[in-house]
Amino acid sequence: MKQFTASLRVGVLLATVSLATIAHAQTPLLPSPKWMFAMPPGPDGRVKITEEYAKHVGRDAYFWAWPMVNIYNRRVAAATALSAPCCILAASIACRRRL
Repeated sequence: MKQFTASLRVGVLLATVSLATIAHAQTPLLPSPKWMFAMPPGPDGRVKITEEYAKHVGRDAYFWAWPMVNIYNRRVAAATALSAPCCILAASIACRRRL
């Protein structure tokens, strides 16, 4: 019984220390005051965004983000498909790396 309580105390202590470490690691890092002076106060009011430029930026964003969204959607679809009972047999019969 003494060993169990000692083990329990050690476990609680380790859990507390690890949680405190995680909480400490997630505190945001504030920028230096010099960095704040280097940044402009806001967007330049003299610059106008044309419709052609906005379309170009939209195409670039789509071209850049499409592969990430595609892979994410495939992973979500595979996770839901493989968790269904009817697909477990199909997944076990399918050739390796072909599903």
